[in-house]
Amino acid sequence: MKIGIIGLGNLGIPFALLCQEAGLSVTVSDKDEDLISNLSQNICLTKEPNVQKMLFEQEGILISDPLEIIKNCDIIFTFVDTSQFLEGNIDTSEIFEVSNLFFTASQLEIPIYEKKFVIGSTTNVGDTEQIQNKLEMFNIQVAYHPFFYENGSIINDLKNLDTILIGTIHQELSNQIISIHQKIRTKPTNAFFMSMKSAEIVKLSISSFISMKKSFANIIGDLMVKSNSEKEIDLVLNAIGNDRRIGVDGLKYDFGVGGPILNRDNKAFAYFLKKTNDNIDLISKVDEYNQLHLEFIKQKYVALNLEKEIPFVLDGLSHPKNSDNLENSPKYKLCIDLLDEGYTLNVIEDSNISSKLNSVCESFDGRLKFFKLGTKPEGILIDL
Repeated sequence: MKIGIIGLGNLGIPFALLCQEAGLSVTVSDKDEDLISNLSQNICLTKEPNVQKMLFEQEGILISDPLEIIKNCDIIFTFVDTSQFLEGNIDTSEIFEVSNLFFTASQLEIPIYEKKFVIGSTTNVGDTEQIQNKLEMFNIQVAYHPFFYENGSIINDLKNLDTILIGTIHQELSNQIISIHQKIRTKPTNAFFMSMKSAEIVKLSISSFISMKKSFANIIGDLMVKSNSEKEIDLVLNAIGNDRRIGVDGLKYDFGVGGPILNRDNKAFAYFLKKTNDNIDLISKVDEYNQLHLEFIKQKYVALNLEKEIPFVLDGLSHPKNSDNLENSPKYKLCIDLLDEGYTLNVIEDSNISSKLNSVCESFDGRLKFFKLGTKPEGILIDL
């Protein structure tokens, strides 16, 4: 089985390396010229653990043109990054661009009959079915196959997925996807097979539920602070999570729901519900509360430093911590909000993040200062 990956996103390289480690033939392609140039030199600029190590150990990875991948590979995955429209729905134009490559290949007389196309990027409900209908004329089998992972632990998460979700009408394609996972996983496969639309609903609803759970934990935490019982926040949340109907995973008091996945998926799920005339406040209010929670944290610390004479200290800005992601990071937003109010921020971060924010430092007249990992700058530590 020859695997091709067009559009690497966050998942493409980790998935490709795991497949290659398992003895599978893998070829990759991406529009990002800098990324491809680095990969050609066995370099991947990422904070994801083990990715660079695996790249060196495997002596790199095969890179090719997208049309050559379609020509030479049996099953083609795409993990292109997806952004979000203001209304909440996901911009999946890059996924459709990848699917259109099959039409380009056909015009160039590249054999594409009975190829298999797997969408690993997050989609709106109905997108995968639309792509399957477009490619039906070539008898191309399409599946929606999202992965559930956290930035900062992708390799480990792919080896230990709780759920393998496959949305397709093709049993042959389902079997091939499962066979890939059986080669790269470290525990038995727990797979769910369903229609494309149902799988898309599952993906969005899992993220939405996790967002609600995290928000509920922060509601409890804020309540404990207001009740002068802040020291027992962890104890209270552990007691709540100990109920088997709830569970402790994700039930933690922190800066709020963040990162490139949960916020996006929750908004997309709310958009889908509204589109189907089910405008559920429970879902849409999660994002609203997330902003209120961050404001509560800010005001708590502002009250300790009204004269603005002491710097605030933040241990990292990325979300999750130790990743290189700032998208929808609550700590990064808190940092900017405090800078806007005239405070000085001493931030402990590595050079990957600090170098991205040189222009931000300049715009705040030097009130944003970065310190190396392991140091302890002076100031009031903002920590939950």
